[in-house]
Amino acid sequence: MTKFSVFVGVALLGSICWCANAWPANTKTTAKSASSTTVAPTPAPGTQNSFNLTFVLAAKDLPAKKKNSLPDPYIKVFHRIGTTQTADWTPIGAGQTDTLDDNASPQFNNVFWFVWNKGTGQQWHFEAKSHNTIGKDDALGQVDVNVDDYVLKNNQDLTVKFSDGGSLIIKKTTPVRISLYARNLPKMDTFGGASDPFVECYWRVGREGNDTLFYTTAKQDDKENADWPDIIEFSNYQKGTDQYWHFKVLDHDSTSGNDILGDTVFEIDPFVTKRAAKVNRLQSENKDNKGTLTVTPA
Repeated sequence: MTKFSVFVGVALLGSICWCANAWPANTKTTAKSASSTTVAPTPAPGTQNSFNLTFVLAAKDLPAKKKNSLPDPYIKVFHRIGTTQTADWTPIGAGQTDTLDDNASPQFNNVFWFVWNKGTGQQWHFEAKSHNTIGKDDALGQVDVNVDDYVLKNNQDLTVKFSDGGSLIIKKTTPVRISLYARNLPKMDTFGGASDPFVECYWRVGREGNDTLFYTTAKQDDKENADWPDIIEFSNYQKGTDQYWHFKVLDHDSTSGNDILGDTVFEIDPFVTKRAAKVNRLQSENKDNKGTLTVTPA
């Protein structure tokens, strides 16, 4: 798909324009990214009316199959073209979410990528299940969704009923690409040598929320000023949902353990709106720390 096609598709779906090229085809592989992110499929060259969709799942009021207990839910995700019984359901990406313990209204962090071909009769199929350590997993309900309806009628924000009770929530995400560089990092190595910095990238809901790791950069050897070549993709961005990034800059040490050089937390919405580099003073116990981490739109 050309960059122009992506731009037109994202504009049609009402997403943020500067993220229009934020697909993982060119993502660097020099470091580890979060396992919950699914690699985006690529439409066939020349495909008309084809657009990349990204979405996350949640559920509400899932039924309990055991008395006085909550389910350990996960959701299986499939697709096919048309509604005929002869068509086989094919998994989307990894095919299912992570499993969450004791939760009747879970919110899953897994991001699913899907190539929508408008007007071709694509269907999604969702199955909610509860994990059992002994025996077969419990079925909590299922539901089918017409992808054209999800996009065109519901603006990629849809709540539907499961067959056995409770609801499925499908919400779009907008991938955001960033790059990082640091300046004036503390010298933590023996005899005052420069550090070997790397960055752990987390996101959370609310400033004091729980962290979820989405990327770890490669380390830079002996650097007071470090520039990471990684193009980092945060695929779980949802505008107006009080999301924050938390970046930890650490000094790699294979013998005594990694030392933290400083960290920073800031809200994602203003960064996306301004579309400009943000320089962040690194916070640490060292009051003389002058280190900074700059986050730049990529």
